[in-house]
Amino acid sequence: QIEYRANDAAGHIFDINGTDQVTIIDGGIIPVSDDDIDLGSGSKQFKDAYFDGTVETDALTIAGTAIVAQSTTSAVGG
Repeated sequence: QIEYRANDAAGHIFDINGTDQVTIIDGGIIPVSDDDIDLGSGSKQFKDAYFDGTVETDALTIAGTAIVAQSTTSAVGG
């Protein structure tokens, strides 16, 4: 069950099975709570990703290999 609520202060909220999951507000698509929403899965993946700006991550795996760094700064542009 999906419920959509328009709310001026909190943006546009999508409630799935009785739990607020995602809000769209002020140009952002934001999970309602921290560490709650996945983007894709191990079996259903997005094809391409394009970012123009800063990308932050806690972990990165490339072709099955975990990339670990103490501090990494990288400029990515398109």
